[in-house]
Order: sequence, then structure tokens, then C-alpha cells
Amino acid sequence: MGRIHLFLTVLALAAASAVCGGAAARSMAVNDSAGSDKPPPKVVHGGGTDQRALTLTVYQNGLGLVHDVRWVSLPPAGIELTLSDLPARLQPDTLAVSLEADAHVLQQRFHSGDWTPMTLLQAYQGSEVLLVPRAAEGGPARRGILVSAGGGNPIVRVGERLEIGGPDAPWRIVFPPNPDVDVNGPSLDLRLSSAVSGRHRLDLIYLADGLDWQMDYWGELQGNELRLEGFARISNHSGGDYTDAKLRLIAGDVARSEVARPLMMKAQPAFAADAGASEPAMTWHLYRLDQPVSLPEAAAVRLQLLQTEHLAVRRYYRVNGNATDNGGEAPVEVRLHVDTASAKQPIALPAGTVRIRELNPAGEPRFLGADQIDHTPVGKPLELVLGTAFDVTAKRTRDLFQRLGEDHYEVGWRIELHNAGAQPVTVEVREYLPGDWKIVRESTPHERLSSAAVQWSVKVPASGAAAVSYQARYVR
Repeated sequence: MGRIHLFLTVLALAAASAVCGGAAARSMAVNDSAGSDKPPPKVVHGGGTDQRALTLTVYQNGLGLVHDVRWVSLPPAGIELTLSDLPARLQPDTLAVSLEADAHVLQQRFHSGDWTPMTLLQAYQGSEVLLVPRAAEGGPARRGILVSAGGGNPIVRVGERLEIGGPDAPWRIVFPPNPDVDVNGPSLDLRLSSAVSGRHRLDLIYLADGLDWQMDYWGELQGNELRLEGFARISNHSGGDYTDAKLRLIAGDVARSEVARPLMMKAQPAFAADAGASEPAMTWHLYRLDQPVSLPEAAAVRLQLLQTEHLAVRRYYRVNGNATDNGGEAPVEVRLHVDTASAKQPIALPAGTVRIRELNPAGEPRFLGADQIDHTPVGKPLELVLGTAFDVTAKRTRDLFQRLGEDHYEVGWRIELHNAGAQPVTVEVREYLPGDWKIVRESTPHERLSSAAVQWSVKVPASGAAAVSYQARYVR
């Protein structure tokens, strides 16, 4: 019997050591400053703070910066505080915690809350569990102490016996409530002290994945002008709720040290009031929305971010070709050139989708097409491709191809344009040439756009046709 007691004592010591190791593996010690040897006399869970202000800065790459300001009451001896209302996708290595003057953060430890059967077993090592017989076995549940969780076969002490669990065991483990094990999600344990008792400001700053925003535009054509409205769609898949937050939106590409994880849940739309103008933030643009916005988990909020009118537009057509291809039927793009500098107050436009509509004579809206735009600085024009023309067609025919020497060629092309519509149109014929090139013959003067592109502007009459031809030499 003495040997049995000695064996159980050794197992108990091993279990206590494993508990300490398991807890350290599930948490991240962000800062561990030296403090008093005496533990704080007061332990507060969750509701020990009053949230005063929440500012949420959302980027366009699945990332958000959270500034959470709270007030905490500190007695002279300090407290141990546990915050359990943090988002599941908080990045622990970005967590910064600070107190105002005369108060100190002695220790902070973050628990990810990413529970698995193994981590749950490790959390309960040394604690009481229930052994519930499987359906085929029957009988009452028994209480025991979880001695070890290693290797996937938990060892439970029941009275003077040790029983080994696993898939073939006649019982399964049930975990009773344990105040030392928080399975509700991520939590932050803080050890705080202050030379002066009373209410103190506590600041939490961290990055969280799963916050994102995208830009959607509606443009309404009004003759030769465009009225443009921009809406920001902010989505939350960070695993947390944000109530009455001041919202900041950053337009631009901000580098991050890791690839953003994909959003896994579908957002539900919501609507809110519009926002003010942007302001520069380094090389990006920042939009402030000071009206409080609530953004629950798995939801989206849609806000009007900008509006501008009387933008001058030009409607035109374009056909693109490459001097080295084989020719044939070519699509004719329907395009809009939008002069953003023509607005009374020109504004920068974040990247997004621009959708264009127009009212017919009866006042009914018609959708004309959509295109994606990149981040557009103040004054830079927009070039929108709305689709392919129905009544305007093009055919490219190569009528010359010869090799003049090593990597030296001469080609000739004829581009025929047909307009079945009732109004004359102007078509931009744009050709791309390789290497070092030169136009040696053409039916109408060209415009050199770049080292690789040349363009002709061709007027095509109503119910008529027109053509442009050229000959070019190039060296690859």
C-alpha cells in the first residue's frame, strides 16, 4: 500500500507540472514586469471596466486597428483583471496596454481561446471531471481527477484507481464548470497596480483580422455630365462586436506582415448616414465618421462616403489590336472618359466598382454597365469600359507580313469599322507594336501614345462604314 501511495504522489506532482506547462502553451505573455511578491487581493472578471470610447480604423486588406478606452477602479493594492470581450481574431503580438499616470500594468497575458479537445483536456489537468458511461454500458456517472491528458489517452484517478480513456473506453469525459477555465473565447489577464486609488483610464490598442471595407459607386449620366455617389461597405468577420464606435477608413494599400485570411461568413447589409471629406494620412487617405456606428459580428454597414456633381464626360468607342496577332473580328468597347477635375471641389476616389445608369425620356433608369477603378488621385480622369457595342463592329485584316532581317519585320493592317446606328460615332483604333517600331505608311495621321501603343481617331457615319490602314516596321 505504501508503494501505491508513493506512485500516486509522483503522478500528482507530474500532473501539477503539466498543468503549468499546458497553461503557458495556451497563452501568450506579452509583458511580465516585476511587481510585488504579494498577489493583488482583488480578482475581477469581464465586468470590471466601463468602456468609454471605441475607435475603429479599417483598412482595405482585411485588417482593422482597434483603440479601446476603458475606465477601471483600482484599490490601493491593485487588482487582477480579466477581459473576455475581445475579438477572436485579435493579433496577440500587436496588443498594447497602457494606464494613465500613477498606475502601472505589472503583467499581461493573452489567452487565444482557440479550443480543441486536447487543449481542453490540458486545461482541466489536475481538476475534477465526470466519467459518463457510454450508451451501451449504462450506470451512473463517476467523479474523478484528470491526472494526465498526454498522448490522446487521458488518465483519470477514480478513488484509489487509475483509469485510461480513449476511443475504446467504456466512458466519456464530461467537464463540469471551472472558474479557472474560460472557454468563452479569447481573454486578456491583467495585473494592475496604482499608487492612487480610484478610477483610471485603461487603453487597449491592437490589430484584428477580418475587418474590411470596399467602395461602391453609382454614377448617373445627365447628358454630358455625371453625378457620382460613393458608398463604403464595411464588413466585420473579426469574431467580435463593436458598439457605438467612431469609424476611420483608410483608402490605400497598407503593407502587413502576413497574408490576410479569407472571410468565411456572409455579411448582412445595414445602412448609416454619410461621411465627411477625406484627409491625408501619410500617402493614403483617411475618412473620419464621427457619428457612432455599431458593427456586430458577421454584419456589414453601408455608408455614403462622398458625392460630387457636374463631372464632364465624353462617350466614345475603342477597338484594340496587336500588330503581331492574326486579326479577325474585334470587339468594340463602349467607354466613358470622366474628367474628375471638372468638379467644383475635385476629390480623390478610393478603388472600387463604378456602376453607371441613365434615365430614359420617360424617367426610367437604365443600367449601362460597370467597371473597376484603381485608387484615383485628385484631378486624374477616369476611363470606364461599360461593355461591347452592339451596332458598331470592327474587323482587322493583316495584308502584309515579311521578314526584313534577323528580328526585323514589316507588317500591314487594315481595320474596317461599321456603324449600324442612327447616329455617327467616333472610334479610337489603338494598336500595340513590339520592340523598336516605326509607322512607314498610313491612311490617316496617328498619335503615338507610348513606346508600345499608337492610335487613330476614326469618324464612322450613321449606317455607314470607315477604315484605317497602316504599315509598320519593327525590330524585336
